[in-house]
Amino acid sequence: MPTPPTLSWTGGAYQTGPGSLDSVVPDDIELAETFASVRGPISLIDPGFLENGLDRSPNGNVSGNGAAILPITNLVRKQIAVEAVKNLGSTQWLDTPERSLCNIFVHDMLRNTGADAPESAKGSRWLKYTLGFADSPKWPAQAGEWANPGLRFPGWIIVQVPANAPVGSVPSDYAQAGDVIAERIGEYGTGATGHVGIVSQPKHTISGDSAVNCYAFPTPSGTITDSDYGFRSADWVDPFINPTNGRPCRNYGRKANAVVRRFVGR
Repeated sequence: MPTPPTLSWTGGAYQTGPGSLDSVVPDDIELAETFASVRGPISLIDPGFLENGLDRSPNGNVSGNGAAILPITNLVRKQIAVEAVKNLGSTQWLDTPERSLCNIFVHDMLRNTGADAPESAKGSRWLKYTLGFADSPKWPAQAGEWANPGLRFPGWIIVQVPANAPVGSVPSDYAQAGDVIAERIGEYGTGATGHVGIVSQPKHTISGDSAVNCYAFPTPSGTITDSDYGFRSADWVDPFINPTNGRPCRNYGRKANAVVRRFVGR
C-alpha cells in the first residue's frame, strides 16, 4: 500500500513512497504565475541553456525536483487585506485637528503583516522613536507620497495598465487584494495631502474615512470604513449632501486619479 502523502508548507500533498515525486495541489492554492521550475541540479544545467527562452535559471525550486513554489509575497498581500478588513469600524485612527491618519492606518497594517512600510521623505520623529513611542525614525509615507508616481518605494511596484487592456482602462481596474490605492488632493483642507487605503477586493477600499461624519453622521471622522474610493467613475456624484454648505459630502475617489501600488518584496 502506498505511503500517505505529506503536506508541504504551500498546502501541496507530496507522495513519499517509491517512484517519481508527485505533487497534488488543493484547488484553493494559487501557484506561482511567473516562477519557473528548475529541472535538475543547477550545477548540471548547461551554461547556454535558457529556460523559457529567457533566463538560465529563473526563480523556481533549485532542489531540482521540478515543483513550482508559491511566492510568499502573494500570501503577504492577501494578509494585508485581511488585516485591513479586521479593523472595519475601528476608531483607533480618527482624524485629529491637524491631520488625517489614513496613512498611519496603512502603515500599521503593513507593519502587522511584515510588508515593507514606506517612509516619508519629509520630516523625522527620531525622538519619539528613540523613546519607544514610534516604530520607525521617519514618518510613514504620506497619502500624497503614495499617490506620487514619481516616487519609488522599495518592495513596491506601481500597477500599470496592461498593453492589451481595453481602451479607457486605468490602473485601479486591475487592483487586487492587498494593494495600496491613493489619490493626491492638494486642497484637502485638513492638513492632509490626499487619501490612501488598502484594497480588500476589486472596487473595495478599506481606509480611515474623513468624510464618514458627513454621510453617516454621527460616525467620527477617520473611522475605518469599506468604500469604493479609487474606483468611482468620472461622472460619479455623491448622493449625500453636507447640510452646512449644500455640497456633496464626497468629491474625490475617482478611478482616473488613483495610483495603485503592489507589494512584491525586495
